[in-house]
Amino acid sequence: MANDVMMVTIRGRAIRPGLVGLAPDDIALHLGRTLRWGGVTSQWWTVLQHSLVVFELARDVAQAPADVRLWALLHDAHEMFTGDVPRPLKTPGLRAQQDNLDRQIAYRLGLPFEVAELDRLRAAVKPMDDLAMAAEANVVAPGVRDGSGADSGVCDLVGHWEAESPTALRIAERHVRLNISHMEATGVTWGNNRFAPGYETRAPLVAEWLAHYRDLRKVVCDAAKSAIEAEKGGV
Repeated sequence: MANDVMMVTIRGRAIRPGLVGLAPDDIALHLGRTLRWGGVTSQWWTVLQHSLVVFELARDVAQAPADVRLWALLHDAHEMFTGDVPRPLKTPGLRAQQDNLDRQIAYRLGLPFEVAELDRLRAAVKPMDDLAMAAEANVVAPGVRDGSGADSGVCDLVGHWEAESPTALRIAERHVRLNISHMEATGVTWGNNRFAPGYETRAPLVAEWLAHYRDLRKVVCDAAKSAIEAEKGGV
């Protein structure tokens, strides 16, 4: 392997420093094979499914604008490279690395998000990310919430949403269950031969993620272009 290759994707593409060669389908496919919660879930649950739930909550609960919904899809895209690391194990160095990857991903995908804009988008997505995590704890990771190994941070998060907005938590739980049912309907279930040839074609959630991404990217980029043209016209 050449020294300048950072990673080779599932489809055999080389990604080089600066994320040269990165494509949206690489992100979706890799997140679809990256497990959440360190794999200690009762159902097949990936970062791709989590990202779709966060997007759905940004759309349905927060009624967020297009740029926030787009970043909801991409908020964990850096985990294509770093994997999903449980929050208690995320060091300042890892967080800084993921922030840097966020900037590179936005640039490489041609998104009009500068550093300050990314900070705003992260802050806007964070409540929906936390809500999705609380719902996942209730639906697919009860062992993290209950028993002798319960994570106090997760318990507090679930308790917060139960107290502040149980309706939102029930909506989030419904989205988690729907994502599970979509995977099960195509035979991609926890414990099967999920890396067999043809996995990608049996994963409608990959296609769903890509469709939302492409639609929102066009809206966001068109709006940015119009804003630039309006600013030029006003000079």
